[in-house]
Amino acid sequence: MSFRRHKSQCEEAHNPWEREPKKPRCSREVIQKLENSNLMRQKFNVYPQNLHLDIYTKKAALKASPSVVSLESHSGEGVILQSSGVIIENVNTCSIVLTSANLLKCFTSRNFEADDVKVIVHLSSGRSLNGQIEAYNFYYNIAAIKIQSDTQLPTASLVQLKDAITVDPCKLHVDVTLVPHLSSFDLVPGDAVIALGRFIEPYDIMVAPGEFRLVFLFYF
Repeated sequence: MSFRRHKSQCEEAHNPWEREPKKPRCSREVIQKLENSNLMRQKFNVYPQNLHLDIYTKKAALKASPSVVSLESHSGEGVILQSSGVIIENVNTCSIVLTSANLLKCFTSRNFEADDVKVIVHLSSGRSLNGQIEAYNFYYNIAAIKIQSDTQLPTASLVQLKDAITVDPCKLHVDVTLVPHLSSFDLVPGDAVIALGRFIEPYDIMVAPGEFRLVFLFYF
């Protein structure tokens, strides 16, 4: 064997300049989740009113934020949907999260069974808990998810809105002082409202100020 041929075989066997391809640090599922979260953040930041909040909006959002969670649902097929919800009930270590039924709608194209869907709930601290689908209604677009925790979780203070809405400006109440734990609450067109949500990783709170309006739908 010639020296040149022996040298060529040695270089092929071991080349110090070659490096093994780096393995991805994140799975495809994690990368897809981060891309969806980044896309959601970009869409949310398009509206200037979501970025420049007054002090009253910030205080209200800060008070309610501990009970706001983020959720993601997926099946064995790897389909992932993200949503937000709020903890409305807490009995010992069992809590109920109220969220949108859109979290489950992608599974209606096939035979839908609750056991086929895995729901993960992310708390404000970033802690993740497995969720169990308790109930859902696609007509009203609501779903209830049960989670189990070793500690009691903060819950939102809910009040019942009065069915009767006063539309005569002369009869509107001037006093808008909010009293906690009311049994009912008046909400009239023009009142300021706040929509809350939570991102997935890094689990920031989403605050979108708005205005309550009446929308009439006509079906022909």
